[in-house]
Amino acid sequence: NGLRCAAAAWIACLAWAAPSLGAELRDIAFDAGDEPFELSADSVEYDRARDLYVADGSVEIRQGDRSLTADWMAFSNTTQRGVASGSVTFREGKEALVTSFAEFDIVTLQGVLFDARLEAATSQFRMSGAEIAKTGRETYRFEKGRFTTCRCEAGERDPWAIKAEHADLEVGGYGTARNTTFEVLGVPVAWLPWRAMTVSIATAM
Repeated sequence: NGLRCAAAAWIACLAWAAPSLGAELRDIAFDAGDEPFELSADSVEYDRARDLYVADGSVEIRQGDRSLTADWMAFSNTTQRGVASGSVTFREGKEALVTSFAEFDIVTLQGVLFDARLEAATSQFRMSGAEIAKTGRETYRFEKGRFTTCRCEAGERDPWAIKAEHADLEVGGYGTARNTTFEVLGVPVAWLPWRAMTVSIATAM
């Protein structure tokens, strides 16, 4: 689809720039506004002309209690935007976003993850989406989201799930979902144009 094409273009463009990178580094500290962050990887290269960093192998950005890990990452120090691919995990407190490709802001570590899932250590819910945008400390926007408390084995069908075309959620608070479908064993049984949801970590939705 268009999003994947855009992601592939991002990676191709940055990978093309890699041969011209001059300085090879390993661990770098950045002054990013109020919260500086540290970057570490097996290999970090910097293109001074483009103000571009490309990191490869066990990549990690750490900023306070937030971190972003990936197999490969590139970001512009000028635009403060970047992409990450491979085994990508955004972690903040007890919450983690997991995907294979993400676009992010290097100052806030907020961004958009594609074909991703949201995990909370004490949550009963499994939450996933074609797109998940981290919009704040504990707030998320889902596109084509799926929500269930069922913990089935691989290949088994969930007894129930809620699907939403769009959803805005706050972990530990409330959320709203639009164009929602309630499914039982994969079969749609009810549709609502709008739905309010409780998404507290400690309680059911």
